[in-house]
Amino acid sequence: MMRGETNPPGQHSREAWAKKVVNDMLQRNPSPYIRRGYLAIVLWLVSIFVPTWIIDFGHAQHAQFGKLKRLMQEENIKLR
Repeated sequence: MMRGETNPPGQHSREAWAKKVVNDMLQRNPSPYIRRGYLAIVLWLVSIFVPTWIIDFGHAQHAQFGKLKRLMQEENIKLR
């Protein structure tokens, strides 16, 4: 997602997104929540009505963390 591969054509670039986020953070009184990027507001609205664990599960599925876990187990790599 951070590489911009999931954005529809014509949406913001990584560089434009990063510049906006940094500018938001450097404001005199920055918001504790910065929402930028494709569907940021929609995802914020979803987060109001959907439990966090369901959103986390969806992100983990999309990022293929299960595949990463299997690879780590095969290589006998342990997390701290």
